[in-house]
Amino acid sequence: MDGSGAATPFSGLTVDADPRVRDAACFALGEQWREIDTPELREALAARLDDIDRDTRSEALLGLAYRRDPRALPRVRAALSRPSGDLWRLELVAAAALGDPQLHELVLEHRDGWDEEDDRTAEVACRLTDPAGPGGDVIDGVARLYRRRAHGRPDGDAFARWRLMDEMLDIAPHRAPEFLGLVLERLADDEAAERELRERSALAQLAANFD
Repeated sequence: MDGSGAATPFSGLTVDADPRVRDAACFALGEQWREIDTPELREALAARLDDIDRDTRSEALLGLAYRRDPRALPRVRAALSRPSGDLWRLELVAAAALGDPQLHELVLEHRDGWDEEDDRTAEVACRLTDPAGPGGDVIDGVARLYRRRAHGRPDGDAFARWRLMDEMLDIAPHRAPEFLGLVLERLADDEAAERELRERSALAQLAANFD
C-alpha cells in the first residue's frame, strides 16, 4: 500500500460541520483512494464510525473494511445482526471486503430481498465469507476459460464465471493469489492453459501485486 500523505486534505474534511462534506470525504478516502493506507487515514475513518449521519459512518466502515482494519469486524457483525434486519448495501460490501468466515452465516440471512444489482453484491459477499472458498463452480469455470483460450476455442459460457470472480476481486483484491492458486490446481494437467493463465491473465497480474 502507498504510504504517502496525499490523503491529508480529505482527512480534515471528515470533521466538517456539513454531513454531506463528511460523507464525500469518507467516500474519497475509503473507496476512491483505496490504494492509500496510513495510520492517519485509518484514524480519520475510525473517528467517523459513530457519526450521526448514516452515509458518513457507512463510508467510513467500508473504508476500514477495505483495509481489513480490525475495528471494522465488530461493526459489520453488529450491522448484520440488527434485530430489525435492516442493512445498507455499503455494510454488505464491508462484510465482503473483510471476507471473515465468522460472518458467513449472518451474510446468508441477508442473501435475498435486494434489487438486481445489489443481489449480485449479496452473492459476492456470500462467496467471499464462505469458509469453503469462493465456490468450485467459479474456480472450475475460470479454469475452463483458460483451457479454451490456450487451445484457440471461444470463451463460451465460461466467461460468466470469470466475471463473477472479477467482481469478487474488485472488492477483495488481496484474494487474487489464493484464487490464482486454486485455478492453477485445476490446470495442472494442461501446460498450455497454465501458461496462458500465468502469462496473459488479469488474475495473474493482480496476484503479482500481492507477492
